[in-house]
Amino acid sequence: MDILKLNRIILILCLLSIGCYDKEKEKRKNEIICNQEKNIKFYYKNDFRIWFIGEEVEGIKQINIYHIREGQIINELKHTTLEDDKIKLLTMPSLKTRDSLRITINKTKDIYVYNFKNHARYGGKNFLGCYFFYYTVEGKEFADPDLIRIFLDDFFTNQS
Repeated sequence: MDILKLNRIILILCLLSIGCYDKEKEKRKNEIICNQEKNIKFYYKNDFRIWFIGEEVEGIKQINIYHIREGQIINELKHTTLEDDKIKLLTMPSLKTRDSLRITINKTKDIYVYNFKNHARYGGKNFLGCYFFYYTVEGKEFADPDLIRIFLDDFFTNQS
């Protein structure tokens, strides 16, 4: 009797581990697909923001954002005024992984955001698709599906 119970427990554990392995295998496959995707997609199509963090925010009078592809400015992105240390892009960029954004602050400081990557997004355990997640700001890699974070104090301290 005890051996039968033990065999059933082992069988159940094996079946559970096989199911978990298949799900993890599928997640890895989706992540590889998303990393190879050249076009960056945004989950929140008309609500993409840039968040400026630090004491330097109070000194910001003007912000210009340029979409750069292959070394050429292809578009100046329209955005809202700075509110709660954030701006919302009114013109959504059609980013590719090798593109970059140049953010010019007060016509004196340029901050580059580049190395965009998609990430597999899930909802209710279902694969929803590949959407923006990873980016690099001046050599520091970040991950955020909703916005780009710019830590101004670090940047201004390092660049002064």
